[in-house]
Amino acid sequence: MSSTNLPPQQLSILNRCFHPSGTFIEFKQEEIEQSIPDRFEEQVRKYPHRLAVKTRTQELTYDELNRAANRVAGALLSHLGDGHAPVALLLEQGGPLITGILGVLKAGRICVPLDPSYPRDRTRYMLEDSQATVILTNNQNLSLARESARNGIQPLNIDDLEANLSIEDSGLSISPDTLAYILYTSGSTGQPKGVTQNHRNWLQQVMIDSNTLHICAEDRLTLLTSVTGQAMITIFDALLNGVSLYSLNVREEGVTHLADMLIQQEITIYFSGSPLYRRFIDTLTGGTKEFPKLRVVKLSSQTIFKSDVELYKKYFSPGCVFVTGLSSTETGKFRNYYVDKDTEITTSNVPVGFPVGGKDVRLVDDDGNDVGFNQVGEIEVRGPYLSLGYWGKPELTQETFLSDPVGSNERIYRTGDMGRMSPDGCLEHLGRKDFQVKIRGYRVEVGEVETALLELTSIKETAVQARENSAGEQRLVAYLVVETEPAPSIGEVRTFLKRKLPDHMVPPHYVFLDALPMLPNGNLDRRSLPEPDHGRPDLDTPFVGPQTSMEEQLARIWADVLGIDRVGIHDDFMDLGGDSLLAAAMMVHVEGTFGKELPLSILIRASTVAQMADTLHSENIWLHSLVPIQPLGSNPPFFCVHPNGGHVLGFQALARHLGNDQPFYGLEPPGRDGEQRPLERVEDMAARYIDEIRVLQPQGPYYLGGYSMGGTVAFEMAHQLQNLGQEVRLLALLDPTIPTNNLFARISPFFARNIRVLINFGIREEIRRIKMKVRAKGGWWAGIFEPESLVSRSNARAKSRYVPKPYSGTITLFWASDNPAESTDRRLAWREFATDGFDLHIVPGDHSSMMADPHVKVLAKELKNCLYRALPSKS
Repeated sequence: MSSTNLPPQQLSILNRCFHPSGTFIEFKQEEIEQSIPDRFEEQVRKYPHRLAVKTRTQELTYDELNRAANRVAGALLSHLGDGHAPVALLLEQGGPLITGILGVLKAGRICVPLDPSYPRDRTRYMLEDSQATVILTNNQNLSLARESARNGIQPLNIDDLEANLSIEDSGLSISPDTLAYILYTSGSTGQPKGVTQNHRNWLQQVMIDSNTLHICAEDRLTLLTSVTGQAMITIFDALLNGVSLYSLNVREEGVTHLADMLIQQEITIYFSGSPLYRRFIDTLTGGTKEFPKLRVVKLSSQTIFKSDVELYKKYFSPGCVFVTGLSSTETGKFRNYYVDKDTEITTSNVPVGFPVGGKDVRLVDDDGNDVGFNQVGEIEVRGPYLSLGYWGKPELTQETFLSDPVGSNERIYRTGDMGRMSPDGCLEHLGRKDFQVKIRGYRVEVGEVETALLELTSIKETAVQARENSAGEQRLVAYLVVETEPAPSIGEVRTFLKRKLPDHMVPPHYVFLDALPMLPNGNLDRRSLPEPDHGRPDLDTPFVGPQTSMEEQLARIWADVLGIDRVGIHDDFMDLGGDSLLAAAMMVHVEGTFGKELPLSILIRASTVAQMADTLHSENIWLHSLVPIQPLGSNPPFFCVHPNGGHVLGFQALARHLGNDQPFYGLEPPGRDGEQRPLERVEDMAARYIDEIRVLQPQGPYYLGGYSMGGTVAFEMAHQLQNLGQEVRLLALLDPTIPTNNLFARISPFFARNIRVLINFGIREEIRRIKMKVRAKGGWWAGIFEPESLVSRSNARAKSRYVPKPYSGTITLFWASDNPAESTDRRLAWREFATDGFDLHIVPGDHSSMMADPHVKVLAKELKNCLYRALPSKS
């Protein structure tokens, strides 16, 4: 790594990584042109009596470890002869495993480390796939090795080697191009893949750690995991630098005594994964521990949170540096980020940092094109020291590892990780691409939901996973491990998330666990996360059963739609796990049961069974156009007119992002009940809506808005209010259409009702609703002639007939940036109607997506500023 490429703050922290003794010796580039045994034997000659490995039951000096490894190498050479065939190692963490790995490498063979805790079928698969001919094991694992051995594979017991085997170096010449290991990835789905690497590239990875952490012979390192890629590097970070390696099998011994080991053994560098680090820190809460010798806390490349840094600052000394980064088995380390006590982390996740080891990073879209700074893309790594590929899978290797198009010896690996790059070159890791799921048509990165959950101080660990419900639709499930009892209620968690995330990213299901399931390598075992049960969630609202026949029927409908066993009459539909799609399905069942059609927006004011029962008893369901989407707050209310079709449920995201202090009311058209006659003049619609808002607010000033066709109605409302002597302080048109008299505008609504209008507005729940009605009534045309379709056609006719007049006030126009170029005439036309000013705001998205997350956040911010500026000045 060229440290000159680091920003000054990172360079300053890096320089503090030097060991106080000042004995660090740079690992030079030319030193990777040898074998791992050559480099190890050089350390043996330098430090024969220095402690190499210490476990709870064993201590080995460099000379003793070398002699033991030479005996293993001699046994393999005697048993197998020359060649480079793979050798499997079925050995527990610690001295036996390290001795075995060195012995296999000294024999010029390929290491295939297997964890004794792996499931038997997994072990057998790896043995068969690797084509290993020998299983290197010991007395402790001999019976397991015999049980796993098939197809002539022979166990070789290192506790029972012949006494006459040589303990001297064999002098075998091993090229740095020789394969060194096949490391099987944990594999969250399907069969694991064997990632291969040679001696040169393995040494290059050790070189990166040695030089970026300034590892020197006076250091003492921890080995806390078994046969992960990071563990394999950690072993040789120590042994190829004359360092003492202290192994603790936390899976068997736990982490209770880890703090004492760090202090008593004067550990200087702590290596582990982030879940293990958090469990270790938990043991410190009972009393303060001091680690005076610890100079580096390094966490491997899982997501590291701001809270992890806060724990580091709380429990470790000012001379200790916190290091994280990004690596993979296929690439090795390619990013590092250094943190000290003065480093401020401003995001939920800690960045993975800056380049190391001469490995370049690009961020690309799905088509392989570069994305710009601060844009999300897949992380692509380029360099000459990537993995050689997947064992026995040449097609997959060719597909995954791409040749450099300019013809160099470098190759390209697309990691499947998502990231974002800042202009200074700092990389932020945003989770796995293959953890993205589709929820209600939106792409969701579960890591983003997990990050939001961890901002709750009561949550210690979390995992989020998509599960199919009984209808085959993806639903998010959040698994939570709490920090302290009592656990937060589901209502509290959902309320918190709703302030952070769009509705489709708020999990409807929650499962509380004592601990998250882990794979042997310390990573989360997502496949072992349990299925959520079908019980009623633990809500803040006490359960009250149905009291009437109608409540009983409604509760049964809700429970069937939501897939839970019971529903209380005061339970909120959304808190039970509902969303807009399920709401639409529920409404269809309600209408079929009671023969009474309800507007979908009724859930805004009737979100419980008891409230819905009262609504069904009412004769005035459809009489009011004014819908209180967010009625609370001290600011003057903002009234927003519906688009074509009449629904205002799609305004919920905008209202939420405007904040709790901004009252927000939607206006829906009459005629949706099939009994009232839809209005076919914009002037009549405006007059009706004014009558309703003046019941709530008799006098101005007024703050009006309208989306799409609703912009035209809001424009007319502003005219009429001015004619009544009322002040309109804000007229906000949200990507409005422009009235026109052409023939297509008159006839197109008949055909476009379920094709364009609904899709553009993003109310996908309506598509589902119509499909369900069509299935029930026997045909597409039944859906076309539903009452709401009549409202859509009436709305469209009203718009097409309307002739706008110049407005003696300011028009504030919010224009979607992704609108097609030919629609610019709409924007220019609205400017012509503004006689007292035209305020244009370009917001991200197209006509539909500007009203949905994440783009609606920008729209809300701009609208909020306009509302604030429009308030009467206080004198």
